[in-house]
Amino acid sequence: MFESDKKFNWFVAIGIVASLLFVASLYWSGLNGPFLLDDVQNIQADYVAGFNWPEIYYAVTHNNSGMLGRPVSVLSILFSGILHGPDSWGYKYHNLLIHLINGLLIFWILLEILPRLVINKDQKALCMVAGLSALLWMLHPIMVSTVLYAVQRMAELSALFTLVAILVYIFAREALEKQNKSYYFLAYLAFPLALLLAVFSKENGALVPFYIFVIELVVYRLHFSNKNVRNNLIVFHTLFVFIPIMLGSIYLATHFSELANFALRDYSMIERLMTQLHVMAFYLKLILLPNLSDMSLFHDDYQITRTFDIGTILLFLFFSASVWFVFYMKKRAPVISFFVAWFIVSHLMESTFLNLELVFEHRNYLAALGPIVILIYFVSISMQHKGLRYIPVFFIALTSFMTYARVGEWQSKDVFVTIAVTEHPESLRAQVEYAYLQFALGNRDAAIEHLEIGQRLNQREFGSVVNNIVYLCGTDFNSEELFVEAKLRAANYPVTPYALNSIDILSRLIKDNNCSGVTLDQLLELVQVSSNQTDTQKIKTLLGYLQRQEAQIRIFTGDVDAGLRYMISAYQNSGATSILVEITNVLLSVKAYENAEEIIGLLEELDQNSPKSEKYQIDILKTKLAELKP
Repeated sequence: MFESDKKFNWFVAIGIVASLLFVASLYWSGLNGPFLLDDVQNIQADYVAGFNWPEIYYAVTHNNSGMLGRPVSVLSILFSGILHGPDSWGYKYHNLLIHLINGLLIFWILLEILPRLVINKDQKALCMVAGLSALLWMLHPIMVSTVLYAVQRMAELSALFTLVAILVYIFAREALEKQNKSYYFLAYLAFPLALLLAVFSKENGALVPFYIFVIELVVYRLHFSNKNVRNNLIVFHTLFVFIPIMLGSIYLATHFSELANFALRDYSMIERLMTQLHVMAFYLKLILLPNLSDMSLFHDDYQITRTFDIGTILLFLFFSASVWFVFYMKKRAPVISFFVAWFIVSHLMESTFLNLELVFEHRNYLAALGPIVILIYFVSISMQHKGLRYIPVFFIALTSFMTYARVGEWQSKDVFVTIAVTEHPESLRAQVEYAYLQFALGNRDAAIEHLEIGQRLNQREFGSVVNNIVYLCGTDFNSEELFVEAKLRAANYPVTPYALNSIDILSRLIKDNNCSGVTLDQLLELVQVSSNQTDTQKIKTLLGYLQRQEAQIRIFTGDVDAGLRYMISAYQNSGATSILVEITNVLLSVKAYENAEEIIGLLEELDQNSPKSEKYQIDILKTKLAELKP
């Protein structure tokens, strides 16, 4: 690092080890915390007990997360389960390890970038800025909802390979300047590999070309030592920056109606864009002025901005000025320019016009580095008064305490959910999770009370009404009134994943005779009303899963032919072969063996024409059929 100063190098090495151990010690008690929300769908449902390669391949290729299935993340999650079992500890332990590795990569990148941004400053001072920034990034309490939320392995891995791609680009550019042949290996093998791994971990990896563009623009300032360097970089940027951005733009343009379909939301695209201005300001507040009461996994209560008011106008001007600052102040204030650009680029995908939920803290996993470096640099180097230079130490101590406290909240689902519903009483998700908790503790009345609060909070959602029926199962109640309310909502608003999950739970209870007073006919009527809703019919995937439920109900009640028709329609709309597997199991349960054999034949036919092998499930179904068929 510093060839002439071994003492300082030892100081840095000891600081790195101590920092990693300190961060790990803060998080350690939270590793036993519970699975939450999407963890059930993406982790517990796909758990693989051992190195059964057909099962692993099936799980990796049949995950529906994101547009690309996120196979790298899924494979990583599967290996966590294989190595440490189905409990949450192993998944969160590996999340913590990845977080620490990301911290090291950030430190390394800052060591490479800062001396190029601030040429005349003391290099040791810049090393301290890099170290303090990386440490504060790792310690910041906003990171808890990424590290201890097991499914956010996807965000962490995408960030890891994004950082690797950035580091590779820096090394490749330096090798090119030195006419080192390693440039070609770095630029045309290592970089695209890192880029692909980032994208297939989570779609945010597609932002790598934007990061590279900003690095070239602000850090290197489009400076080339000779024509050979310039020509090689033009080729590289054409292949890995401009063409990917162009192809991405074409994809967005041709799939705009799908990606910007806000039928499921109670806000329009314009309202989302206006709201995101306030959300970005909220993120900056969380990063620079952290307050534990502001932090939560449940931000679905965030107020939607529906008018272009004075506050929204000012924020629009502020972020517009920030973009201007990046381009026009890159020479006068390169550090601020670069890390403002870093923050903006990090939010280009999840905080713009795409049809996503409004607020999630994990969207700041990489973005938080921008404001953090600006803070540390400005206080440590730009300010002349020596007393002010201790502010980063104070800030690190404060955030450490807050992270320790927040990790304590995430240790226990009881504490976590109770705090969430107390601090976010307007959050439907918090109310529902608290209801789940109370029901699990045997407090049925409290569970129903909070479900009813949830019903009032979101009049578009019928999942909470169906869940209310679920919690009343086994009691003497009249379900008709609740079904009327559920059907009224289902007729006016599109189905949601929450509603589909609630229908699934109720369907299983009815089939197992664990919900007296409720019939499959009532549930079927609700499913049909929801299927006929105008916006639901436009969302083919969700419509397919409703038709899957109708197919199961019809088969279970004896109308196998109708069930098969709905099953085919469900598969065509959703494209999910898991529906065919599920229906086959239903057919086997009602002894419709010939029909089950037909669907297995269809799966075999699909297996021959698809890269997603169905063999693993086909073999299981064939074995079941052979055991059951007389």
